[in-house]
Amino acid sequence: YLTGISISGGIESRAQPVVKIEKIFPGGAAFLSGVLKAGQELVSVDGENLQNVTHQRAVDIIRQAYRNKAKEPMELVVRVAGA
Repeated sequence: YLTGISISGGIESRAQPVVKIEKIFPGGAAFLSGVLKAGQELVSVDGENLQNVTHQRAVDIIRQAYRNKAKEPMELVVRVAGA
């Protein structure tokens, strides 16, 4: 994965209808930021809502944001447990 994360879930999943960060790969942008954690729900990427989207749509949104990051940094919004 280009951003250094893999995701799981999506609206088609009964077990996990929300999109979550499944894994953070060492050396990737997400790992280097030190902020994101596996298991966090991804709420949006660059202002694109990830609520009620399919897994493939979430992947497409993240890929598009990554392609655009040459112009500006990616903005990922996550839901933190207990918030």
